[in-house]
Amino acid sequence: IPYPTQHEPLLRYAEQELRDNRHPELKAKIDNLADYDRIFIGYPIWWYKMPMPVYSFLQQHDLSGKTLIPFTSHGGSRFSDSLREIKRLQPDAQLITQGLAIARDDVTDDSTVTRVSDWLNQLANMQQ
Repeated sequence: IPYPTQHEPLLRYAEQELRDNRHPELKAKIDNLADYDRIFIGYPIWWYKMPMPVYSFLQQHDLSGKTLIPFTSHGGSRFSDSLREIKRLQPDAQLITQGLAIARDDVTDDSTVTRVSDWLNQLANMQQ
């Protein structure tokens, strides 16, 4: 089921989905995850949580032995409890806790491109 595209209806929908603890069925499963060692997981923080489809993804895929690299946009709560939730759902994956969190008000700032680039370079240096 597609999410509303307007901000306020989306917030209401996401809040109800969270209250109902609905983990929507994903349209498709990723079949070739074995081809990847590092997986970037990006999501907004909605109501201090990851969106429910991210929970669905983490529950439907075995990411054991993978390096998970989170990044998020938020309204002030940074990662909230999402890093702990990712680790709970994927205990046999390595979680990079130096993820990138960008406030919604900063997404369009010119400096954000530099922040993303610096973060990616930092990650590349960690892998060497």
